[in-house]
Amino acid sequence: MAADRATARSCADCLSWVVLNQRGACAGCRRWRQHYRERETCPRCRHERLLNSDGLCRSCLQAIRLLDDAEWALGIEGAPPRDLQLTVGVYHDRADSARQLSRAGGTGPRTSEVWNLRLRQQRAGTEQRPAVLEPGAWGQIPLFTIPRTLTDDTVRAVAGRPVPEWEKAQAVLEEIAAEQGLSRGTRYRKAALLRLALAVRAAEGTWLLPEVLLRDLPAGRNTIRLVLQRAGLLASEPEPLRLFPAVRRPPRTVAGRVSWCRTPH
Repeated sequence: MAADRATARSCADCLSWVVLNQRGACAGCRRWRQHYRERETCPRCRHERLLNSDGLCRSCLQAIRLLDDAEWALGIEGAPPRDLQLTVGVYHDRADSARQLSRAGGTGPRTSEVWNLRLRQQRAGTEQRPAVLEPGAWGQIPLFTIPRTLTDDTVRAVAGRPVPEWEKAQAVLEEIAAEQGLSRGTRYRKAALLRLALAVRAAEGTWLLPEVLLRDLPAGRNTIRLVLQRAGLLASEPEPLRLFPAVRRPPRTVAGRVSWCRTPH
């Protein structure tokens, strides 16, 4: 009878979508609770979870092995946070991939050599990639602004990069987020876009970011404009600037009829 009441829903701990009976957590997370009781913010995913002796949550341990994340597997100091992908679990999943990491100086088989090899390969591939928004010379006066194609890939490329005036702008963003009642996920998204805007400012080499460059952001333009204005980091246009150009719609016509137009004289 218990199996008849099983439904597919989100696990209360790891949030993975899985078939659950009357309990709110999946089998893997229930076993995880038996071994780890310390609930803190996971430094990798920035979510409040139960952490193991590595200081990581169960979802991040799975992601490290799934994505070959050598930086976090080796515990490299300064490794940037990562986003977690929503996963679909398996009924009665034993969650073997969430086992403790084997690092140098710990117990268990020595796998650090394998992760060091992967880290060298990943860093070699990163060095061969083209630079993204390289900082320019501060105080230069550009003759004109060049539009850029900024996408979610650009946001990820500058994630974790130190940018000037970040602490000041971040404090203003937190104030605005509290005023508007933004959720935690929306705050993370806005913070990533704010870091991108500050990276563009550094690439331009100007103390004040030209307002027109906000049009290049993939999203969140009005919020980022408000943050930069309050932080004193935006060069506003003399007249209010529309960050979302008006969409021109074709004239509506009645089916079966041709739209009438005036004959020119």
